[in-house]
Amino acid sequence: MFITIENDVNFGADPIHGRDGPIVIQRYRPQSWAPVNRAMYDACLELGVREAPDLNALDAHAGVVGPMPHNRYKEVRLGTLVTYVRAARGRPNLTIYAGRHVDRIVLEGDRARGVTYLDAAKERRTALADEIVISAGVYNSPAILHRSGIGPAEWLRPLGIDVVADLPVGRNLTDHPGFPMLFRAQGLGVTTGRFFAANVRGPANAQGEPEWQTHPFPVDEEEHTAGFWTYLTRQEATGEVRIQSADPTRPPLIDHRYNTSQRDRDRFADARSFVKAMLASRTFQSHGAVPIDDLDKPIAEALTEALGPAHHQAGSVKMGPPGDPTAVVGPDLRVHGFDNLRVADTSIYPDNVMHNTNLTAVVVGEMAARFISSTQRLNTWQGEQRQTGDASQAIQSS
Repeated sequence: MFITIENDVNFGADPIHGRDGPIVIQRYRPQSWAPVNRAMYDACLELGVREAPDLNALDAHAGVVGPMPHNRYKEVRLGTLVTYVRAARGRPNLTIYAGRHVDRIVLEGDRARGVTYLDAAKERRTALADEIVISAGVYNSPAILHRSGIGPAEWLRPLGIDVVADLPVGRNLTDHPGFPMLFRAQGLGVTTGRFFAANVRGPANAQGEPEWQTHPFPVDEEEHTAGFWTYLTRQEATGEVRIQSADPTRPPLIDHRYNTSQRDRDRFADARSFVKAMLASRTFQSHGAVPIDDLDKPIAEALTEALGPAHHQAGSVKMGPPGDPTAVVGPDLRVHGFDNLRVADTSIYPDNVMHNTNLTAVVVGEMAARFISSTQRLNTWQGEQRQTGDASQAIQSS
């Protein structure tokens, strides 16, 4: 499916890549990089890290350095608005309403009948449909389900919400927590050129994935300051998102439980050791590199002061089989126990993906469209079969 959505201008001819999709993938040419990217790249090679021209290749998951793939083309980030949505605007069966705030799903038994929402004037409205897809993101998809009575009973009952389905909606919240490490080096704080251009991935774990990834960033040209941003590819600590009340205008409560797992701290400590090795390399020492942050401070303390999100949140409406007590939706994206209610966004990831969640979210959308289309075709066929059966019965009766 990734092959279907991408147009890789550098490696599109390779079997694992595509070149006919709506989303252009490219890597910035080294001559366009901000200087700190070149320095990190060269330091990694000096330290024996393997070079990977295509970080999306099958053998480039861990222990490599390479140019970062982007879905940015001609200075435009190719998200779904400028690709899928604009291409679909002319369809007669598509209506887009702005300024609406979804409250809850209208449920009757195991069927979703519609959506209740507040319009631009804050008046309550209801839209009916045969198929409902929630795609409100990792925080708001759980909130909509909670207000609909789908979620942990222990959370919903105290809010006066009738529990329709006691499912773990809002649990399993995860992210790629990140940690900056600043340094000073002559000529590497230059803020012209491509910023997110080079990326180094840590050594492989037992699953063949890196524990962390790091890319550099310039900060201040006059002060010669720059930094490394490191994020974990998997977060062991999991958080939760839950509503505060049945009022749809109140934001949900969010707790990612960052910096609560020693395993996560150990991964950051390993990345910090690699950063120290890079700064001590000949490449960085030729620029007189010195750390600004105390790279020997206890890691838990350092993370308390500086850890932040990578904004790759996922997992709060987890996918899994019906018997899985941690799962909310099945492989067909249907909410367990409901025939025509689906969720399609990063909240359904069983665990976080190793990299940016963006393109995987597009694939989820593609799969949702296929599932719905298949269901519609099946319903049409069944309707035709019933009509044929009714006609045959009428002929036999006559």
